[in-house]
Amino acid sequence: TPDQERLHSMLVAVRLAERYGVPVVLDMVGVGATRFRRAMADKILSGARVGVVKGNGGEVLGLLGGVGGVRGVDSAVKVEPRVAGEASEKYGCVVAVTGVADYVASRGRLCRIKGGSDMFTRITGAGDMAGSVITSFLAVNTDPFDACIGGLATFKAAGALSAAKCGGPGSFRAQLLDELFNFRVDGYTHVKISFEEV
Repeated sequence: TPDQERLHSMLVAVRLAERYGVPVVLDMVGVGATRFRRAMADKILSGARVGVVKGNGGEVLGLLGGVGGVRGVDSAVKVEPRVAGEASEKYGCVVAVTGVADYVASRGRLCRIKGGSDMFTRITGAGDMAGSVITSFLAVNTDPFDACIGGLATFKAAGALSAAKCGGPGSFRAQLLDELFNFRVDGYTHVKISFEEV
C-alpha cells in the first residue's frame, strides 16, 4: 500500500536511475483505485524520465484520468488500442497495455502482440511477472520499444507452453516460472505468438 514515505523512496530511486542511466519500468498497479495513487503516478512521471509504463487496460485508463469503472488491479473493461498511444504521447515514454492482446506504443508506433493463454487470468501476479520480464529485456536492449515487445512476446510464449503442460492454475504458475527460467529462443519457435504494427 503506497504512502508518502514510499513515494519519496520511489522518487529518489527514479532520479538516481536517471542520473546513472539505469532504465526504469513503472507498473501502474491499481492506479485508478485512489486519488493518492493517481497523484503518485503523476509525480513520478513528471519528476524523472521513465522508460516504460506498464498496466492493464483499466490501469492505463486510470492513469489518463478516466477510470472507466475500474478501481483496482483487475481490468474489467476493454480499451481501444489508441489508449496506449495517448498515454505514450502524454508521458513521452513507451507504454504497454496488457490483456488478451498486448499493445505497445511509442512515438506514433503501435504494436499488437497476440497469443499466450487464458490461464494468465486464473492466477494472481501475472502482470507483475510480465513487468519483470520486460525489465529483464530492457537490461540488455537499449531500445525500450523493442525490449517491451520482446519481453511481452516471450512471456506470452512461456504462458502458452505452460498451459499445455499444467493441470490447473497452481501447476500453471510453477510451470510458468520454469519456462521462463529455461528460456531458449529456439525452444519457442513452434509457439504461436504474433506481433504486428497496427
